[in-house]
Amino acid sequence: MANVVIKKSGKKERFNKKKIRKSLEAAARKAKLDRKKREKLINDVLQKIIIYSNQYEELTTAEIRDLALMELDLLDPSVMRAWLAYEVLKIKKKRKKYSQLFL
Repeated sequence: MANVVIKKSGKKERFNKKKIRKSLEAAARKAKLDRKKREKLINDVLQKIIIYSNQYEELTTAEIRDLALMELDLLDPSVMRAWLAYEVLKIKKKRKKYSQLFL
């Protein structure tokens, strides 16, 4: 399994499936999946990411994100949409924060 994850900043840290689980959990809750479906979905997506990561020493956070989204699109698109909606919200908050720079 990939032991190292390369973040957007270039910083490297240990692979931590708990972080991926937390993101998947948040998206599945936002999509209103019941506990049983949510847990199965999270485990299925994590398993795919781990299988993929076994082929590499390092993965980027972007690769992990893309893998998660592709798998969510196959298994439950509503969870994928919830994940993407959260990302859009983060971008809007950043835009608002930095809007003074662009006036």
